Amino acid sequence: MKKVLIIIIAIFIFCGSILAQTTVASDNAEDYTTIYYEVNEGSGFSGGYTYKKWGDTDQGGNYLETSSRVISGSKSFAIYGNSSGSGYALTREFSTYLSGLHRINLKFRFDVNTSGGDAGFIISENQVSSQTYWFNGQRLFIGNVSGIWKVQGNEAEAQTIYASDGTTPLSCTGGTIYTLQIDFNPSSSGSGANEYAVKVTPDGGSTSTEKIGTLGGTSGATIKTISTGTGITGSNQNVIWDDIEVIQNPSGSTLPVELSTFTAQYLAGKPLLYWTTQSETDNMGWFVYRNQVEDFTSATKVSGMIEGHGTTTQAQSYVYEDVIANPQVDDVYYYWLESVDYSGTIHHFDKVAMITIPDINNPNPNVTPPQVYDLISSPNPFNETTNIKFMLTQTAFVDVAIYDVKGALVKSFDTQHVTAEVPVSFQWNGKDDKSHNLSNGIYLYSVKVNGQDYATKQVILMK
Repeated sequence: MKKVLIIIIAIFIFCGSILAQTTVASDNAEDYTTIYYEVNEGSGFSGGYTYKKWGDTDQGGNYLETSSRVISGSKSFAIYGNSSGSGYALTREFSTYLSGLHRINLKFRFDVNTSGGDAGFIISENQVSSQTYWFNGQRLFIGNVSGIWKVQGNEAEAQTIYASDGTTPLSCTGGTIYTLQIDFNPSSSGSGANEYAVKVTPDGGSTSTEKIGTLGGTSGATIKTISTGTGITGSNQNVIWDDIEVIQNPSGSTLPVELSTFTAQYLAGKPLLYWTTQSETDNMGWFVYRNQVEDFTSATKVSGMIEGHGTTTQAQSYVYEDVIANPQVDDVYYYWLESVDYSGTIHHFDKVAMITIPDINNPNPNVTPPQVYDLISSPNPFNETTNIKFMLTQTAFVDVAIYDVKGALVKSFDTQHVTAEVPVSFQWNGKDDKSHNLSNGIYLYSVKVNGQDYATKQVILMK
């Protein structure tokens, strides 16, 4: 199993007092003499680097780099793969289990262009003693795959990290020194739980866009080891790194947007996209991308900027209605989200939404549409506010609107994505869409589910 490497930048907001930033582990190569293998220098580690298998035909080794390829100071850590064999890898264990928000900073370089294989870093939930291969217990991989920086958490495949323009894959150029920043929160609950964010900065170049996603492995499991490996075999295929620092509760770092859901449905002849966030930091807005193949690199931006909510710890929801020219039955479309903060930094998310164009003339007879039940307005009559309440048998998009007895629309509510069997309530204060007070009388409230009329009932305003 081969994985990839990348970096994270994330802002996590905690309730209560701000937790102090603490360095829990660090190491560089300066304190080592002739070797670093199984030597425990630095701080915050329970032992030195230990050999772990990359594959079943490993060949290679480790050494201290002291030549012109040094990254920092007079020495750097290095490994290499021989001209044959599957690769070489090392694993090192932290003194304590890492839980909650942490950041790993380090510097890294490939000695030559790495178009022929993979190399990078893995953080794992397993102790060294329980690992046979370097990827055992993997929660996140950051590195190169065939010459491109990539990252992999719970995704089925490694995800590409893009240059600062947001569209060009970031190359793993041989000889270039990169600064990696990996933020992760291996927790089972709270803001940013089980999330990662990664960013790569080439020396003398612009930063990459952030890659944000969900950690792999066991949700909520702590991080215990960090591993380095190279599956790039051949002459001088060295991987060199230095200046490792692990920070708990890093200040000035935030996962800009904690995206909790992203779904799409084809309703009333149009794709309707819905997403929710648990928190946002400095979020200026969103763009939506679409493609007919599951490949973000060739996707087309199909929306203008959809305004974000800046900085908030409250859950937010968004709905976007796409327009597709001449869609054909059974066509498949994939959607991605991109957020932009007020500094202009672009963030990509690993969640993908998909729709298939249905045949509206031959609907599937085995599909039961969502049903509304327990639909009431309470109190009724009312003089200040009334709550329109109901539940659905299936998760669906819902529209609620208020009409006068002549059929004129007086108040409409934003489309909501409603979860099955969860009570939902729309509160109405007796005002129209322009916040004008309405006169006493009978009004009609209408409920649509997935764009289809479901029910209309009466409510009486009596001030």
